[in-house]
Parts: sequence; structure tokens; C-alpha cells
Amino acid sequence: MKRKDFRETLKRYQAGCASEEEIQIVEKWFDAMGMQQSDITDMDEAMLERQYWSAIMKQVSKTRVHTLKAHRTRAYRYVTGIAATFLLVAVSLFLIIDKKPDQQGQRTTAENNAVTWTHLTNVDSKSLRHSLPDGSTVTLKPQSTIRYSSLFNMSVREVYLEGEGFFEVTKDKDKPFLVYANEITTRVLGTSFIVRAFDSDNKITVAVKSGKVSVMTKPEADTNNDEIILTPNQEIVYDKSDKVVARRIVEKPEPIVSQEEVERMRFEEAPLREIFEAIEKIYGVEIEFDKDRFASCTLTTSVSGGGLYNRLDIITSAIGAEYELSETRIVIKGAGCK
Repeated sequence: MKRKDFRETLKRYQAGCASEEEIQIVEKWFDAMGMQQSDITDMDEAMLERQYWSAIMKQVSKTRVHTLKAHRTRAYRYVTGIAATFLLVAVSLFLIIDKKPDQQGQRTTAENNAVTWTHLTNVDSKSLRHSLPDGSTVTLKPQSTIRYSSLFNMSVREVYLEGEGFFEVTKDKDKPFLVYANEITTRVLGTSFIVRAFDSDNKITVAVKSGKVSVMTKPEADTNNDEIILTPNQEIVYDKSDKVVARRIVEKPEPIVSQEEVERMRFEEAPLREIFEAIEKIYGVEIEFDKDRFASCTLTTSVSGGGLYNRLDIITSAIGAEYELSETRIVIKGAGCK
């Protein structure tokens, strides 16, 4: 059964359009779990499909190695072994469908024939830092939970989040890092970012501190629909009710260069253009203004201390202008300098 066929079989079964043979197969899976169709959420289906194929590829690889070593093994035994592997994985995957983590807030594992799941819930009043198998870390806010399987770091690094977590991801260009948080999927290779996705909140936020991330508003990571690229000091806010995404600068932008470099940026009667270019470099933001209108504006100032917005307040007040935020841009408005 191909991956597309597997996905379509589940969809046909749920829609009541499956064949008798497909119905029997799916219902055997449900019987193995003692579950009903309604017990499986959309995220579980996506997770099931990914783990199904990951486990199959792993088992097929092992079977091929064993066959090469056993020179006297006949071809029909190899084919029979592969078929048995498919059947075993199909049944066992229904045994790995995730259960809610326990309310004690301690690390737990659920073992079965296919994978082991690790759950971690922070029940403390302080943030909890946790190291992942690849060397990445996540700092969980109180009442937040992550879960990941033993397949983590094989070909892809996948984490499921409920609540808020700050991720510092170890770079690995061959193994993308994926964070699933309700209807948002965040994909990175190596960076640091925050995801806030409490079930009780109507909004999901992804904010980037360093590097670059791809955010998708679809639960499955293999789709490029509605993909948004975020860079440092940018964030998206997703409204779960209206299905609307707002992209903007974070509330408290932080410098993306060293503090020593920031402190060296002092200006004596410098053109406004040079000052704005320095601010863009420090915070990774875009400042838009009419260069001709403000060409005669000069200032003596520094760009360190007080934060981005405080510095902009001082500069625009000095030249009789004002600024506004337009998504990820800062727009300067005013009559210019005489």
C-alpha cells in the first residue's frame, strides 16, 4: 500500500465510502485498540501516517540487511517477511495513538511494538528547561506539555506542543525540526523561537529570536500551503476562530548583533539615513521613509539603551515626525527638516 493509498483509505472510511475489504482492515485496527472512529483527532491521523511510514521504512531496511547477510535465504521468504512487517506495523500503530499525559506533570513513556513516546508537562510555577535527544533544548512555561517519539532524530525531528515553549534548535540541515501546535506547524533547521499555543487561548503565536523559521497554518508539515517565513524579531499571530494570520514585529525586539557593536554606534550630526540603517542592522527590521523629504535631517545621538521603540520615539520627536508599524515594517511619516 502506497502512502497516498493509506491516507485515502482512512479518509474513505471516515466518509463512509470505503470498500468492504478496506472497512474490514480499518475495523480490525480499531478492534485492536478497543476504540471508535471518533476517538482519533485530525492530528492523530497525521501523526499515525507519518509514524506508519517511518516504521515501515525502518523495518524494510532491517529486513534487506538481514537478507543480504543470509545468502541461503530464498526470495519468497524475503517477500513474506516484508508483507508480515506491513501487517505488524499497521496493527501496532493503533497501539501508539497518543493518550493525554498524566496530571502529575512528570515525565512518562508509553511503550509498544513500534515506538516509545515521551511526555513532559511543567507543573511548576517556574519555567522548565529540557534537553531533546538531538541536543536541542526547550524551555517550557508552566502548565505546558511536549511529547515526542523514539523516532525523533531519525530522518526528521518532530515535537508536539500544548502551551508555550522556547526552542533552541541544534543545526542539522538533513533533519528539519518541526513543532506542531494545534493548527500551526513551525519548521526550522537551526534557530531559536517561541511558540505559544494554549488550548484555552484563541490565538497561537510564533516569535523568532534568531535564525529563520517557516510557519504553516496547516497541521501537516509536508504541505507548503499558507507558508510564512519569519526572521528575527518577527512573529505571527494566528486567530483560531477566524483562521486569520497577522504578521508583525514582536512587542520587545532584541538586538541581533553584539552589545559591543551596538554601543559603538554613536552619531555626530549624522544624516538620518545613516541612523536608520544602523537601527535596521541592530534589530533586523525594515524602516521605510521618504529619503528626499528627510534628506536634510541630521542628528547627534546613539542607538544603544532604551530599546527599539524608545529610540524611535526620541528620533522622530527630534525631527518633528512620527512612526507607525505596518506588519514587519516601520514607516516614518512627517514633513521633513528645514
